[in-house]
Amino acid sequence: MILRGNGASLELTGLYSTQLSAFNVNFLWAPIVDRWSLNHLGLRRSWILLAQVASTTVLAAMAFLNPKTNLVAIFLVSLTLATVAATQRIATLGYIAEALDSNERPLGAALLGWEAT
Repeated sequence: MILRGNGASLELTGLYSTQLSAFNVNFLWAPIVDRWSLNHLGLRRSWILLAQVASTTVLAAMAFLNPKTNLVAIFLVSLTLATVAATQRIATLGYIAEALDSNERPLGAALLGWEAT
């Protein structure tokens, strides 16, 4: 509604729904997040910290974009933000899976919205 109100075409508005596809394909980079630590903070914490810094940076960049004139740029920044959020979700779920005992995982799964295995 906001996009259409700012003059976005119906095609571009429909394209915005694809930005969340990062959550559907995050399995492609999940092995990297699960195996490589970025610094001395540890495997999960380093990715979570990077994702937080990246999210802040992306949101700050988005604040300077005008939705009336920069619709494509806002789409690309939104896609970047979704990718960063999907990466943080990988790291956070991995952290929680390691922290919980096997008998606590069903409750953790219910609270976080992921399937217990």
